[in-house]
Amino acid sequence: MGNGSALLLDESGYALLSPHELSEFLHPKLAVISVAIADKSGLPSPEIIQALQGYNLLRTDQNGWIQITTDGN
Repeated sequence: MGNGSALLLDESGYALLSPHELSEFLHPKLAVISVAIADKSGLPSPEIIQALQGYNLLRTDQNGWIQITTDGN
């Protein structure tokens, strides 16, 4: 099992391209979904949101711009 610091989900949280098994494997401290406000495609996928319950989750449609910095460790 991994220990990722942050996970940026592909394609605005589209379930087929952002499988929930990835978050289960990596156990990120933070998950980020970049998605437009009122996305007409219904993204992020409900399956992805459910799979990320219990993780710290930031979404650009709800939180605006997201900037992540690290100390490199």
